Amino acid sequence: MGGGIRLAFIFCLLLFLRIIVSKSFKVLNIDIDAGEYCAPLTILLAINVFLIFKRIKLKICKGVMFFSSSAVAVYLITDYNLVRQYLTYIYPRIYSELCHNGIEGILFVLLTSFFLFIACVLIDKLRIVTFIIIKTIIYSIKKYERHKENQRTRIFV
Repeated sequence: MGGGIRLAFIFCLLLFLRIIVSKSFKVLNIDIDAGEYCAPLTILLAINVFLIFKRIKLKICKGVMFFSSSAVAVYLITDYNLVRQYLTYIYPRIYSELCHNGIEGILFVLLTSFFLFIACVLIDKLRIVTFIIIKTIIYSIKKYERHKENQRTRIFV
C-alpha cells in the first residue's frame, strides 16, 4: 500500500476503534469518555490527521496565504470578550429583526461572517504594518545612538 492509502486506512481503523471503545464504555457504565482530548485513541487520531494533511501537496495562491496567515488573529479577535458579547447577545437581536425567512437568514449570516472575517484580517494586517513601522523606528533610533556613542568615543581618544 502507498503511504497516503496506508495513513487513510490507519485513520479509518483508529476512528472505528474509538467508536467501539466509546460504545463499550457506555454499555459497561464506565465514566470515561473515549473522545476526550487526553484519550489515547483521540491523540492517535489527531496525529494521524496531521500526518495525512502533511503529505498533501497543494499549489497555494497568494490570496490564500494572505488570508490564512491571519486565521489565528481572526480567532483571537472574535474570542475577545467585547466581540463575543456582541456575537452572542446583540447579533441575534439584529438577526431576528432583519431576517424574516430562511433565505434572508442564510444570506445575513454568510454576509456578516464574511465581513467580520475581512475586518479581522484587515485589523491583523494593520497590526503587522504598525509593528514593522515601530520596529524600523526603534532600529533607526538605536543606530543613531550607536553612531553618537562612536562619535563621543572618538573625541575622547
